[in-house]
Amino acid sequence: GHCVASLYELPLDKLYKRLKDFTQNVAHSTYLLHINTVQAPFNGTDSHDGIETSDFDSSVVPNYKVMKELLNIFIARDDVWAIPEPKSGKMEVNYLALLKIVQEIKDGIKKL
Repeated sequence: GHCVASLYELPLDKLYKRLKDFTQNVAHSTYLLHINTVQAPFNGTDSHDGIETSDFDSSVVPNYKVMKELLNIFIARDDVWAIPEPKSGKMEVNYLALLKIVQEIKDGIKKL
């Protein structure tokens, strides 16, 4: 949300690259993640959309694949907190969605 809101004019492939590069560069000093997505129209604001399957099905940024790639940067750390930051009334379902995504990442690591 906040990290991509100022990059809304970029094509998605460039936006995702900048987002991943930024995340990698600040990961060492990051201890709290506010997890959300942004819905079109992309106008430079953070719309606080969720991370439920229905959100990803509606072309949010970042998409599901990129969300997993970003969270994977932090998956081995025990000093980082991640909380969803959805619109009002959607915290519990988004928290459960976050747990599911994290478990998918961990399961993927175990398969390697």
